[in-house]
Amino acid sequence: MKSRTIAFIHLGDVHEDLELIRQTIEQTENIKTLSLHLDDVLQMSREEIKKIDLFSLRDCRGYHLNDDFAEKLHGLVDLISIERNDDSRDSLVNSLAIARAGLDKSIYMRYLQEIGIAVIPCKWLGLFYGDCAESIVAVLKDLGWHDAVIKPTIASKSWHTYRIKKVNSNEFLISSSTDEMVVDNPDLFLRECLLDTSIFIQKFIPDIFQGGETSFIFIDGCYSHSIKKTVSADNWIAHEAFGGQNILKQSSATDVQWASNVSETLQSQYGYFAYARIDCIHSRNHGPLLLECELVVPRLFLKEAGAIEHYASFLIEKASLDWTRSHPNLKC
Repeated sequence: MKSRTIAFIHLGDVHEDLELIRQTIEQTENIKTLSLHLDDVLQMSREEIKKIDLFSLRDCRGYHLNDDFAEKLHGLVDLISIERNDDSRDSLVNSLAIARAGLDKSIYMRYLQEIGIAVIPCKWLGLFYGDCAESIVAVLKDLGWHDAVIKPTIASKSWHTYRIKKVNSNEFLISSSTDEMVVDNPDLFLRECLLDTSIFIQKFIPDIFQGGETSFIFIDGCYSHSIKKTVSADNWIAHEAFGGQNILKQSSATDVQWASNVSETLQSQYGYFAYARIDCIHSRNHGPLLLECELVVPRLFLKEAGAIEHYASFLIEKASLDWTRSHPNLKC
């Protein structure tokens, strides 16, 4: 068997499961792994690039803090394509097409919203800058929302994410992941925090306090497992960094089918993906509502689900075979 190499690309901070994944992969004969900073990869020679069979982007955590990440990603694709007959699809996971759409929620979320996927109601505001920024208060009034969440379209781990709740006719409660304050001019506060940032507003769904979020994990284009992410008693974000818990969940066949429909829709539009996470909140009145999808750098909760070996085996197969998945979910 020909020796194969899998490179895990990162920006300095990796997922906690990476070491376990590498250890599991390297138990297979003739398979080795590398952990490489993206900047170092871009300095590699063509001969060095040629020796790597699979490049994984899933550990590029903190990409939203790197303004030139998309440019560097294009540079990586160009390097790979030189050695792959102008086609990097077989050796980059996830693909550039997935990364382009998945990094910016205004691309894939707006598409899903437009074609009728059950998405948490949202309003896209675009670039938020100076006195020209659209008034958040006016937008909320027009929408009839008294409780909403404001997010950058490119972000991770609740970075610059704020909940804004109307307290009375003159005051609003603004909450981040760690602090809260009552203000009478939320537009001024938000302009200072979100200057030159592309943002959108989602209606706040209070059902998150009872049911948390559900994350549906997909590996090799197919459903793998589900995780329930809870909200702590003193917070509003379902994340362990803010006091929540991650609990393996046995999702119903109906819910899995809903998530699989989202997955298949995305793959039909942007191409096959090796991994993905689809997050939703279950509304008592509307069923599962899409919160967001993590298609580039998702935490997959592999340890919680006992799925390290499954994921490692998939990467080994992907690195060992020269194939392009033309039809998503071929093996599901």
